[in-house]
Amino acid sequence: MPQSRPFTGSALITGAGGFLGSKLSARLARAGLTVHATSRMERSSSDEGVRWWRLTMEDARAVEELVREIKPDVIFHLSGLANGAPDMGLVSEIFHSQVTSTVNLLTAATGAGCRRIVLAGSLEEPRGMDPEPVPASAPAKREPIPAHVLALIAKMKGKP
Repeated sequence: MPQSRPFTGSALITGAGGFLGSKLSARLARAGLTVHATSRMERSSSDEGVRWWRLTMEDARAVEELVREIKPDVIFHLSGLANGAPDMGLVSEIFHSQVTSTVNLLTAATGAGCRRIVLAGSLEEPRGMDPEPVPASAPAKREPIPAHVLALIAKMKGKP
């Protein structure tokens, strides 16, 4: 049975130097896509068929020029400042980076006619006074649902 290929053509991966981006860019290149990758740092374009572009996604003009030049069929937006430290002093800088880069990319993609954009995010589990914090994600494989997850679902539906 032939394997389904959800994406063909070219892909732009922002933040491709990070953990997720590096794995995704290598995988898409092996699948035969033309892969364009962005990073804030200079990178070699000989990495497994990946064409690297150095820019900051907060620079609207640079983002627009890149997207217009490469005309990607799909964009995976993984870039932006991130820091797991619970420091209120970081909120403004991270918020600005995440929102500005996303707005710049969505604006450029719309102008270039790119119709497939994947936005990714992450969530840290809360560490407040709640003895049973809400889990950030469900298990990836089939396992029994933990009791605290069932209790949370029941609570959300207004059931005891």
